[in-house]
Amino acid sequence: MTTRLLVCFLLSGALTAAVQVDISPSSSLFKLGERRQLSCAVRDCPVTPVISWSPLGDRPLGGRVRWRDRLSLLTFDPVEMVHEGLLLCKVTCGEQRKHAKTNIRIYAFPSDPEIRAHEPVRAGEEATLTCQVRDLYPAEMLTLDWLRGGQVVRSVAGKGGATSVQLAYTFTPQRAESEENLTCRATLDLRDLDPSDRARQTVVRLNVTFAPVVTALSDPGAVMSGSVLVLRCSASGNPTPLLTWTFTPEEGGAPQVKGQGEELALVAQAGEFRCEARNYQGRHSKAVRVRVNAAPANTSMWVSPSQDVVEGQRVTFTCHSDGDPPPSLLLSRQGADLCRSDSAPWLTFSLWVRPQDSAHYRCDATNAFGRQRVTRNLTVTAHPLLAEVRPQVALANVSSSLLLTCHTRGCSGTPALSWRRTDPEGDVTPTVTGPRLLLRDLRPQDGGGYMCRATCGNVTRLAQATVRVYSPPRKTSVLLLPSAAVSAGQNVTVSCQSDGFPAPEFVLEKMSDGTRRRSADGIFRLPNVTARDSGLYRVNASNVAGYHIGQFVLSVTEPNGKTLPVLGSVLLLAAVGAGGLAGAVLMVDYLRRSRKKGSYRLTPRAPPPDHHRLGNTCTP
Repeated sequence: MTTRLLVCFLLSGALTAAVQVDISPSSSLFKLGERRQLSCAVRDCPVTPVISWSPLGDRPLGGRVRWRDRLSLLTFDPVEMVHEGLLLCKVTCGEQRKHAKTNIRIYAFPSDPEIRAHEPVRAGEEATLTCQVRDLYPAEMLTLDWLRGGQVVRSVAGKGGATSVQLAYTFTPQRAESEENLTCRATLDLRDLDPSDRARQTVVRLNVTFAPVVTALSDPGAVMSGSVLVLRCSASGNPTPLLTWTFTPEEGGAPQVKGQGEELALVAQAGEFRCEARNYQGRHSKAVRVRVNAAPANTSMWVSPSQDVVEGQRVTFTCHSDGDPPPSLLLSRQGADLCRSDSAPWLTFSLWVRPQDSAHYRCDATNAFGRQRVTRNLTVTAHPLLAEVRPQVALANVSSSLLLTCHTRGCSGTPALSWRRTDPEGDVTPTVTGPRLLLRDLRPQDGGGYMCRATCGNVTRLAQATVRVYSPPRKTSVLLLPSAAVSAGQNVTVSCQSDGFPAPEFVLEKMSDGTRRRSADGIFRLPNVTARDSGLYRVNASNVAGYHIGQFVLSVTEPNGKTLPVLGSVLLLAAVGAGGLAGAVLMVDYLRRSRKKGSYRLTPRAPPPDHHRLGNTCTP
């Protein structure tokens, strides 16, 4: 019995301490006419609670209630004004009673502000615009503003109990303010109201009416008789004005209506043309006086001395035209402008002609009222002057001399001749005139192009020659590494050097079997030599100007100590043609003097006379 009492006491304490009641949403700001829902949740109640809703004051609940376990849902569909006020959610959990309350607030902000004008807005006259917000609640929380250029110019707050708020704005508009925007903004300053629903605005564009003003009227000045005259008129005004054209003849008389619209086109007449702009606010007009003049006429062109001339002659073109005002004259050749005169009846142009000046020439006479043109053909026969440099391609050795001659024909007198270089090295220094150009002590850099300029009167001809300066090899050396006497299995490098321009090519030949090797840089590598590699070798250094020969002996010792009957390495420079007994005696002499290892530079001999001719290349 004591245990049961203790359990009941503990259960009663748990019920008293643990029950909680929550209403969601906690902030109850409802928009009039929408569907909204409140929930009342009970937590920590060990038994099934009893939940009920109760508004404070003498007003109906006005909603539909549904239960779901420990949750009660109250739905307002739609929200009405009677729903505003305190609302209790009462809960009975066993012996315990608890409740939660919320304050339902209602607002109505159904539409954007309305703007209306009391009468048309006229420039320079006072105008009033009224902005109004209808079906509003609570009105005392609304602020209504007029904004212009982003700045508030008028403002008013709503009053409690009202269902609408309005604000008038009076101002004096100007022409420049037409198309300007005015904004009426309504702001409902309610706590918990979403920022996107807090403000509404309406923008109106000012339509300022004003009397018309003619702003532009074309003035052609003078036109050609019989041509089409086009006049244009522009006017500002609101509403858009109607444009009417009238014409008063130069000799006088009553004005004549010629047309309507911004543009008038008709056969040119001398007199006064007037453009009148009119709308219900007023009228305005401007006039222009038109003169009738003549287009270019009687345009002609002369070519002196004639239209068929010889290259080098001076030819003069003369153009003339009548017109009022005086026309501008333009002389052109195949569409390219040559000479122009502005507002002058005459034009003269001269040039020294060449065959490429044979073309179609045109003189155009132009003024504001027309254009006229004439054409002439000019034929230019080439002058018989010819020039030629001999030789056209000249080959020469370094340090030698070379004579270039410029030959001419077809000039009735003696032509003036001068020479210059045609490559980046520049002109001949000093400047050379006359038919001959003598180049002394030639160097490789003297090679290149040379041009002869022949002038006969006003005619010039150019002739060109190409000079190539060569130098045959003369000093050839051979270096054997590591030595001219080596053991079998070693690697031997033969390094050859020689002068000459262009740089020579090298050929290494073993004299015993005629084996040859070529090298552009003069380096020959003999890997893993044997006794069979011993013997006499010849090096031939050659270019297009000639060649030079060097000889040496290589001695290779086998592991058993046997060697070829040679004493060392010899560097020999010899000319082709040394042979027979003389060659044998010379070789024995060098072998006798070559007992030490290393390299030797031998005295060269001149090659045979046949190999001195420039341009020959001998292959050993």
